[in-house]
Amino acid sequence: MDILVQFLPIFYLHSNEQYNSMLFATYRNHCEEITQLDGVYLSINDVACKYGRSNELQVFAGIVNLTDEDGVQVTDLVYYLFFPYNGPMGPFHVGSHWYDMEHVTLRFRGHVVTRDSVPFKVLFSIHSSYKWFDYDSPILSKYNKHLEVFVARNSHACYPRPGTYLRYMGFANDHCNRGTRPQPSIILYNPTDPIFAYKSVIGLKDTHNLNRDEFKFGEVASVYNNSITSYCCT
Repeated sequence: MDILVQFLPIFYLHSNEQYNSMLFATYRNHCEEITQLDGVYLSINDVACKYGRSNELQVFAGIVNLTDEDGVQVTDLVYYLFFPYNGPMGPFHVGSHWYDMEHVTLRFRGHVVTRDSVPFKVLFSIHSSYKWFDYDSPILSKYNKHLEVFVARNSHACYPRPGTYLRYMGFANDHCNRGTRPQPSIILYNPTDPIFAYKSVIGLKDTHNLNRDEFKFGEVASVYNNSITSYCCT
């Protein structure tokens, strides 16, 4: 846990964010468990939960040792942000769903990370395509050695700098700024903890596994290649 706190990024939510994070324990208290053939889901019973709480930021964090596609041993520090709801985007109000998870991954060389270690790559859950960045890229910004992450308004995608990011020909853009900075509350990934067994949330009208299996730490980071990609905003 100390290492995860040591390298915890600084997360900036948009100053006009409408759908904030919420402590998962609070969220779960407003749900009932629904067992289906493929696992246990959560069914939200309080629509007001979609707005979250502006002073809370729930972070699930884990350490993953793996070997990348080049045969190199690396360690990923994975930080997932939990939001009860992904708000609608653009003039056509598309993309809304319950149970939104977005993440940032810091990658280190070797299988031992110390306080003096320095990551060499960062993976952002940028919409349309996850992106790896070189950690010393001028695109990234840090404060007191902590990576700064800018969380898009209502969609919660994570970006390396503030600005407007074009999506769907401008009809569902992501907007980031240096708005609020809620205090993160970290839950350490533990596969034996029952909260990590939930498949997803059952929405108000359907039963889609809306955000895939995002609790499988490291799985997302391991399947994307190591190419360093520049990414621009307006």
